Amino acid sequence: MSKDTLISEESIQSKIDRSMQSAGLLFSASAIVWLIIGSLFGLVSAIKLHIPSFLSGFEWFTYGRTQSVFICSMAYGWSCNAIFAVGLWIIARLGLREVRHGGLMFCGGLIWNLSLSFGILCILLGQMTSLDFLEMPGGVFLSMLFSYALIGISAFMIFKNRLNKEIYISQLYAVAGFFWFPWFFSAALFIIYFTDVRGTVQSVTHGWYAHNFFGMWLTPIGLAAAYYFIPKLLKRPINKYYLAPLGFWSLALFYSWGVGRLLINGPVPVWIQASGTIATVLMFVPALITLINVNWTVIPFFKQVLSNYKLRFAVFGAFSFTVFGILGIFSSTPDSVAVNQFTYARESLSQLGNYAFFSMLMFGSLYFILPKFVRTDWPSKFLINFHFLSSSIGITVVIISLWLCGNIQGELMSDPNVSFLTITEVTQPYLVTRTFALVLLLLGHLSFAFNFLKLLFVSIVALFEPVDSKQLVVEA
Repeated sequence: MSKDTLISEESIQSKIDRSMQSAGLLFSASAIVWLIIGSLFGLVSAIKLHIPSFLSGFEWFTYGRTQSVFICSMAYGWSCNAIFAVGLWIIARLGLREVRHGGLMFCGGLIWNLSLSFGILCILLGQMTSLDFLEMPGGVFLSMLFSYALIGISAFMIFKNRLNKEIYISQLYAVAGFFWFPWFFSAALFIIYFTDVRGTVQSVTHGWYAHNFFGMWLTPIGLAAAYYFIPKLLKRPINKYYLAPLGFWSLALFYSWGVGRLLINGPVPVWIQASGTIATVLMFVPALITLINVNWTVIPFFKQVLSNYKLRFAVFGAFSFTVFGILGIFSSTPDSVAVNQFTYARESLSQLGNYAFFSMLMFGSLYFILPKFVRTDWPSKFLINFHFLSSSIGITVVIISLWLCGNIQGELMSDPNVSFLTITEVTQPYLVTRTFALVLLLLGHLSFAFNFLKLLFVSIVALFEPVDSKQLVVEA
């Protein structure tokens, strides 16, 4: 590649960053705010499991409401806003096409977050449903669907008008995620909120939506980030890249059917349960390919990973996806389901996928992208290192404690001679451990937020300084 070509590509990349600046900062700032809110409510919910009297005098802080606020804040606040910032940036960067609809994206982001704020208020006031991920009123979700249309149309326009016609696997995952989400989001809203379905149909639809929210929305964007940032930061090609499309199509074809494993022994047809187990086993294919493509690319350069904070987040997340795929298979076997179906082990697996895999990759991605928007490097490497240590240690303790707690809980629940009070007493130490780990996670999130505020302050100050004194980011 000639020097002129490199200069031209760097110029286009700089224009892309500037064109996404306002919308990208809105999405990123909103994601961080909701991350803090979700962490606080999640901590309150965890404390109430072993100290039921905690904040019992406040109606807004009952367990059902705090847990629902935690779920919605993390899902629609942190996760979706992070996806909008990272996914759109990856599509634009790989397509070498600057964003021409930044105002449309910005308006969509405002409506999304205002709608979510109103929905969270409704939950705190008791205006909520009993369905996980769908606790807010239907009107709130309709408003969010409209706002997503503004954002999603922008994503497809960027992809359609791209200058670089080659389609990379990270680009394919990102575009697919932006296509799949409105499909299952709108279908679930229509069936659950605007048709008179009850019983089995409602249960299957709700399970299908919650299952796809992770597998067809969070997972493709997380894998897009892994396939984009890890080789870019390592400056090495992906190992056995030709296998990557097989991983993508196996995810696209099989994951959605895996909802049946969540409904085993429930009031649903047996073929749905069986297809769920089979589909979950077949998810070993994308997990194995991610291991070969991404993790084996990293192994020879592990020292480089330790010295690069962005790589540490990304590699931790990519490795967690492989672990998630393997544990998902074991947890869907009949013997495992008989023990762990209604225990904390399910939450452990959920935290492994939602946080250890997806959120850690989003952290690393935002640490890479945000300096591009403000043209200033992160002011505190100490806070970044603290964030990584607190997040990696905290989520590991959460996953292990809940997994052990769930297995013990399941074994005791299988014994008719053991009282529920005894089970509660035995599981208390694990829940207390989880609470301390959540405190550590919250401290990491606060350090991330504080570093982000410092980044914005430094970038604003730099605007009023002479050009020679600006600390511009040179990494493309």
